Formats: sequence, structure tokens, C-alpha cells
Amino acid sequence: MRRRSEINRKNKGVPKIFHYAGTQTFADIRKAELTSKRVKFLDMYGSQVAIGIVMSTDPTKIVMGKPIGQDFCEVAVLLANKPDSPLFIKDHNSKTMKDAIGRHILWFLEYVYLFGASS
Repeated sequence: MRRRSEINRKNKGVPKIFHYAGTQTFADIRKAELTSKRVKFLDMYGSQVAIGIVMSTDPTKIVMGKPIGQDFCEVAVLLANKPDSPLFIKDHNSKTMKDAIGRHILWFLEYVYLFGASS
């Protein structure tokens, strides 16, 4: 039988992850921390293409004629760092980042980062 101090010593180096709301997933927590925040948008190669604000992560909301779903978020584009970068989701009005300035578009959550966060 192991003594409690041996078990505690062994588990001391194991990282513990605490979840502030037991029923939420980590993806839900990430979505909540991004909403209404200024963020940078990355392309699939990890390059920053724009700056904007996450407006919504509600999967039922319709943006650009499509529901947001679980993998996207609604963003407002403020500044295009790479104006000719293509959008992940295009519509008849917006095909590149320069077309999306001042509009709300869909962007993959995986490619949205808070300022100061490493990409």
C-alpha cells in the first residue's frame, strides 16, 4: 500500500487543468473569451491577413447566408494586412480581404487569435 505522501509527490509534477464551468467544453471557453475582442486573422499558412473584432460565435446565427456552425465565427474586418488574401467563405460581394473591410464575414475559429497570443 502506498502512503499518501508518495502519491502526492508523484502527482506534484502532473499539470492540472481546472475548468471554471463544469459543463462547458474548452472550445466553448475559447469562443467566449474571443467574443467582442480585437483579434488578428490568420490564413491557412499562419500569416496575419487582417485585424478585426469577433462579433459572434453563436452556431445558429446566419452570416453571409450561412449558419456560423461550430468551426466558424462572425468577425468584423477593420484592417486588411494582406488585402488580396482570399476569404475562407466567399459571397457575391466579398472575395478578398479588401472587399470585406467594414463588413461582417465568417472566419475559421482555428485561425483567429487574440492580440498578444502566439499563433
